[in-house]
Amino acid sequence: MAERIDLATPAEKAARLLSAMNMDFFDVYVVYSRSLSIGVLGRGIRDAKSRIDLGLGVRAYKNRGLGVAFSQSLEPEDVEETVDRAVSFARAAQPDPYFKGIPGPSKAEDVPGLCDKEIICLTLEEAGELVKRMIDAAEEVRHGAMYRGGMTVGYSRSYLAEIDFEAIGRKAAEKALEQFGSRRVKSGALPIILTPDSTSSFISGLMLAISGESAVKKRTFASRFLGKQIAPQILEIVDDGTIPGAIASSPYDGEGVPRRLTKVVGEGRILTFLHNSYSAGIAGVETTGHARRDYRGYVGAGPTNVRVKPGDSSLEEMISETRKGVLVTNASLIPNMVSGEFSSTIDEGFLIEGGEKKHPVKNLMVGGQILEMYRNIELISKEGRTIGKGFFFPSIKISRVKLAGG
Repeated sequence: MAERIDLATPAEKAARLLSAMNMDFFDVYVVYSRSLSIGVLGRGIRDAKSRIDLGLGVRAYKNRGLGVAFSQSLEPEDVEETVDRAVSFARAAQPDPYFKGIPGPSKAEDVPGLCDKEIICLTLEEAGELVKRMIDAAEEVRHGAMYRGGMTVGYSRSYLAEIDFEAIGRKAAEKALEQFGSRRVKSGALPIILTPDSTSSFISGLMLAISGESAVKKRTFASRFLGKQIAPQILEIVDDGTIPGAIASSPYDGEGVPRRLTKVVGEGRILTFLHNSYSAGIAGVETTGHARRDYRGYVGAGPTNVRVKPGDSSLEEMISETRKGVLVTNASLIPNMVSGEFSSTIDEGFLIEGGEKKHPVKNLMVGGQILEMYRNIELISKEGRTIGKGFFFPSIKISRVKLAGG
């Protein structure tokens, strides 16, 4: 059985103490989390770890000065000491000219399906048995071939019963076998087709660049493109933290602001940045409910369930209409956040010739300016992959990208 932890009592105690200390603003954040991790090596489990993270964080403001303190103990005396430190820091802090205040109490709509008792009660031993099922399924996919190298398979669900561990194992083995017989490809500028896993990385870089303080203070490659066209009109992206049962959904963000659906890119144009209260204050707008934080004090901003609007093409049509190009099934396309430049190895991909998927590629790099890739979006597929019940990424064809091989 999962351990029951009382989070409300220490939070309420901290709030009462802060109320009596004449602060201009304050908030209290209490967290309990438990994580299980299983490491796999070869045909067996390498290690198994269980980790619990427990803590209370306090933010206090006085005359626009911020004080932050945290404790990994919820004992009454530790709560009192944490409050005292935050208040002391706030009174001594220099005023922040950008600070406008923190959100007040708000009522959010309930988001159903966010808790799975099977996961809460899952033991390390039970998790190990599930992973063994995945390994056994991978072992069954052999086809008389061997592949040495590395690959990654991701799978995310909010409910344990929805995870097909055997399917994950089979998919991992099949993807590894597909890379057998890889060959080099000559350098040049060619079309590429991103499958959903690669699209996820491609879109994530943009979402990070339009999030929080860095975006509004002109510190990212996307900062100067608010309200401007960055891609063809077929590109539309929404962020929705209210999808029932989705892995990134919640009633509130990290500052207690209700989650909502936010249209981020419309007809290829950046419509909004993703704000917490601080970045919203700098920009002179309302927060969009995208605050992220942990109890140690830092409050950032970032996306929730990102969904790219499907297009009109199928992946098969994209491939068949490509005379020569590369199908990218796995690559990290996160750029430098300031310059927008990126350079990445295509971890898994295939050469396309004559409208057909040929052999896997080897030692092939992709690079350039990420915004140029957005401008060169040509097609978006009508099918895609749903991740964690919330994220949705289709395949995307980009008409011209620099590739380095040899």
